Amino acid sequence: MKRRVFVAINLPETAKKKINEEAEKIKLVFEGQNFFGCRFAPSKNLHLTISFLGYQDDNSVALIADAAKKTAEKFENPQVVFNKVIYGPQKGAPRMIWLLGSEQTSKNLAEIKNYLENLLLESDVGFQQENRPYSTHLTLARFETAPKASLPAIEKDFRLEFSAENLDFMESHLKKTGAEYESLSSFKFSG
Repeated sequence: MKRRVFVAINLPETAKKKINEEAEKIKLVFEGQNFFGCRFAPSKNLHLTISFLGYQDDNSVALIADAAKKTAEKFENPQVVFNKVIYGPQKGAPRMIWLLGSEQTSKNLAEIKNYLENLLLESDVGFQQENRPYSTHLTLARFETAPKASLPAIEKDFRLEFSAENLDFMESHLKKTGAEYESLSSFKFSG
């Protein structure tokens, strides 16, 4: 049986609480109107995807867990800084609401992503590598693609900072009500 897996950083509860408070303010802007079927992510689902690995068999799942463990041991706790609420993606027609990370955060998490993916390639784990630069963003909501001019003004500065404790190996279960995530393994960063 194949499992749909990814490696991520889960957010501490204090960060989720602050993000949820901001999401509630944004929801008020959308309230009472059907803005392209906008669906906000439950706070329990908030995470930063480091590497999406798709469907993997049991042998690959074991190799991915090992690579995630080695990656966490290699890096100190990365500082994660978010600084804006924006519509995403940044290029093309918007279809999400994002919390955008700082350039330094993207640089630091890209190093973790590259190290992890190199270990996976050395272990012959098959996955679709992304060729675009890593951009730290957290998806707060999704909606049908819409012209930006037709969307309410929500873009603003929003500062949130935390130190990531763990690198998490996750499984995604697709359901009619949306994706549900399960942590398969969690590995502490080195310091």
